[in-house]
Formats: sequence, C-alpha cells, structure tokens
Amino acid sequence: MEEEFDYNFSEDPRFSVERYEEMLRNHDQYFFDTQVFENIIDYYIEKNDPIKALQVVGYARSQHPFAAVFLIKQAQLFIVTNQVADAFAILDKAESLEPSEADIYIIRGNLFESLERHEEALENYEKALPIAEDTDDILLHIAFVYQSKGEYDSAIDYLKLCLEQNMENQDALYELAFCYDVLDR
Repeated sequence: MEEEFDYNFSEDPRFSVERYEEMLRNHDQYFFDTQVFENIIDYYIEKNDPIKALQVVGYARSQHPFAAVFLIKQAQLFIVTNQVADAFAILDKAESLEPSEADIYIIRGNLFESLERHEEALENYEKALPIAEDTDDILLHIAFVYQSKGEYDSAIDYLKLCLEQNMENQDALYELAFCYDVLDR
C-alpha cells in the first residue's frame, strides 16, 4: 500500500526528522526529496549535532547523488568537525557538478582565508562575485583578506563597494574606520 504525504515545507521539520529516525530504527528505506533532507540536516545542525547531520548527508547523497547542495552541506560539516582536507575534496566534487554555485567558492575562500592562503582565498571570492545573488558579504571577506595582507588601501576599496551595496553593514563600517585609523587618515 502506498502512502501519500502532503508535506508542507513550512511545517515543523520534526515531522521529517521523526520519519527519518523511524526509518533508521526499522532498518527500512524511505524516499525523501532534497528539500526534506535539507530540513533534516539543518535540524541536526541547529541541535549542534554535526555527526548526525553528516549521517543524513550520506543518506541524502545516496538518494540524490547529483545534488550539489548535499556536497556543500557536507563540506560545511567537515569544516565544523575539523576535516579540512575532506572539505576541500568535497568542494572540488561539488564544483564539478555545479560550477555556477557561489557557495562553493565562498566556503573554499573562507577555508583558504582561515589557513592564511590569501591569494587562493581572493581567487575563490572573485569567482563567487559574478554568480552570487548577494555580494556584500563576499566583498567584506575580500576586504578582510587585504587587511590580513596589510594592504589597507585595497581593503578600503572593497569596503566601499560593500557599503555601496548595503549601507547597513555594520561590520564594513567598523572595518572601514579601522583601516582609515591604521592609515592615519
């Protein structure tokens, strides 16, 4: 007998989590669409349980092997669990599936930035700019990289671009004041 589920995505994700956990308890296999899997993964992330979230990602990837969104989630979870090399490898795989996904380049840029590999961080942020919907945060990250390199004039240029897009960006305003202070302007 086939069950029909009229699932409203605005509903509490616990319904999906309960179905997923029931499936595990019963050693069964249920099909979940990509949005439901995303909700389940996000639920475990919000509960600060990256291990369970990674397990869900593995199951999601088995049902939706060409959905780059799960590779991106997996990379983010690898970062949280200090599996940096695995995060880079998964981001490469995600890029081969969906090279127009800005989050791939943003996450990779963040990783390179945290490793103080400035040129590679800048290269990835620059790749993300033309394909991202909102670019003010990317511009802010580029400014951070230039600040780390001690190139405050370049940082100021990117902070101004960031503020042109979002005058309300408090971080950009603070960093702009900081750069001017460092340069004694």
